[in-house]
Amino acid sequence: MGAYSSTRVFESPFRHRTEAVNGTGAVFGALLTGPLYYWRKQAPVEALVLFTAELILFLLSNPDIGQGNVDTATPSLVLCLGAALLAPVLLPMCYRRKGWIEIAQL
Repeated sequence: MGAYSSTRVFESPFRHRTEAVNGTGAVFGALLTGPLYYWRKQAPVEALVLFTAELILFLLSNPDIGQGNVDTATPSLVLCLGAALLAPVLLPMCYRRKGWIEIAQL
């Protein structure tokens, strides 16, 4: 629980750019802005996956585009809440995958 709620700072070894991941701030940021939060925090893969999943759910439920007989409210809500609650875990995983170094844990 400590790593989930603490503030962690990561640095890119190439551009020396830093990004901070605050547990509570990450959850609220991802909840309010969704894929834009991930994009702004230098996690483009996560942002594109979330955006694509939401777009597919929207297209499935829109009667003007598709059949419109699929209720996607619950899966969309679960996807948004899951992405928000997992933001403090997904962002550090993304930074480590990209080779970033954790420089501080406050």
